[in-house]
Amino acid sequence: MNELSYYEQKTKNIHNRLGISRPARLLLKAIDDLQSGALEESELRRMIRLSPRYRNVISQTISDIADFILNHPEESKTGAILIQLLTRILQVADGVFEPMLPFMKFPREVRDLIYYYYLHCRYGEHKIMWTNKQMALSEVCKAIREDFMAVFYRENKFYFNCTCEMDYFIKNNKDLQRNIVSIKVHWCGPRADKAFQALKTCPNLKQMVVVPSAATTRHLVPRQQVFNRFFAHTSRPRLTDALGMDELITLRGIHTVSVQHVPGRQGQKRTNEELANLSEILQKYVKQDKDVGYGEQIDS
Repeated sequence: MNELSYYEQKTKNIHNRLGISRPARLLLKAIDDLQSGALEESELRRMIRLSPRYRNVISQTISDIADFILNHPEESKTGAILIQLLTRILQVADGVFEPMLPFMKFPREVRDLIYYYYLHCRYGEHKIMWTNKQMALSEVCKAIREDFMAVFYRENKFYFNCTCEMDYFIKNNKDLQRNIVSIKVHWCGPRADKAFQALKTCPNLKQMVVVPSAATTRHLVPRQQVFNRFFAHTSRPRLTDALGMDELITLRGIHTVSVQHVPGRQGQKRTNEELANLSEILQKYVKQDKDVGYGEQIDS
């Protein structure tokens, strides 16, 4: 069954569209709490058994939804999900609901350890390839998804082909932004300054590998762009004039930082001297402690 949380039901105005009554909404909230681990099965069973009117509400709501679907076939998928949720409540009340492991009540350390072995198992059919099937655990429910993705982003290093790609994912994937620990990025693209600035909003970022190339200086800082309009420039642009350099050296709290040559098939390499100098300046600055207010009020 496709997941449709109570929050999604409210934000998509499903209850009003389908004419769901207030008692039925309370029941839908209860089954959502059960699936997220916030409510015990026994509590929901007791709730239904102590109030017989809830059974009438469920049967009447299912009938109303079925009638609504007949007149509005475009809502059939949503209606079917709600009917399945209401049916599940009856299964709980009748004691035929499949027992659920109280996973979310395990200590956080135990849950993280389970996720770790799930992600790092290397035997036979359990080998992780990051296909939809292997990532299915993230679709069980909202609570487990947040738990699982936090461990997923902490336990893996993520490589970004350009700073534009990194900027997009940091600003549009809150799980990644909150939990990512290790990144490797090819320093190129017209949003390098925004991307490195966005890294300040990643509170757990501890490891970084910067990969400069000839493409790094294809986009220069605004000041150098102005100078190039009025002064002749025959030499190769300096790495210090590359867009994003100012923002890169203002990063703080990075425990491990290194610089690598770009693979030959991906671009033209810079000189060994440039990489050594870049590594030295990053070692000096980005390992410093974060100042008060670091990462706040970042422009998009």
